[in-house]
Amino acid sequence: MNVAIQDLTLLLFAHLPYLRFPSSQALLGTAAVFDNMGCRLQIHALGNTAVRQALEVVRTLKPAAGASLEHVMVLGRSDLDAFADVPVVASLQPGFIPHYADALEAQGIVPSLHAFPLASLAKRGVKVAISSDAPCGHADPLHNIRCAVHRTAGDGRQIDPREALDVSSAVAAASLGAAQAIGLPPSPLQAGACATFTLLNGHPLDPVSRVVETWIDGRCVWSASRDIDKISAISIQQEA
Repeated sequence: MNVAIQDLTLLLFAHLPYLRFPSSQALLGTAAVFDNMGCRLQIHALGNTAVRQALEVVRTLKPAAGASLEHVMVLGRSDLDAFADVPVVASLQPGFIPHYADALEAQGIVPSLHAFPLASLAKRGVKVAISSDAPCGHADPLHNIRCAVHRTAGDGRQIDPREALDVSSAVAAASLGAAQAIGLPPSPLQAGACATFTLLNGHPLDPVSRVVETWIDGRCVWSASRDIDKISAISIQQEA
């Protein structure tokens, strides 16, 4: 009875029809154009109706360069199950949790539906990425990792804690998952390989931790100390 009441509430108050394409067939035609050009499909799907539409298109089209779904903010259990055997990467932005917390609760979305369903997707074997949606969202990857783990609103309450990731899974989703979301080939760790990694000055969940260096293919491409030296040099020249 409780489930039925919750579902009825959602039907009455949480119907948010936000679709750029009226049907899967309409989206399929547009997606096919880009697939024929050799492009990787990056389909923006905010809610569960849009996600199911996008999944149907990918399942039908089987894009050669692969596909990613962006946002995937609210899903029901059947929507989560619809990801089965569909080769997509789900790219979510948990950094929005503090911003949308009040609206999600006010509309009764949680717990009837899953908000920012990182854990549920990962448990189903879906490739999950954590992204920022910058400039709309917070660009700092550490902020987004922390939100994926803590899932807290501004007042400290947790929003749909069943979808929280542990820190290792969150870091993987923001790094390896992010690479998969843009179609980069896997690069397994092996002796002698040129390394790609980021150095922090503390634990990823520590709010004061910052990136110290970024290395790509065995070469340091950014260093906080070098950046500070450049800023100091510019400041001295301006004062002179």
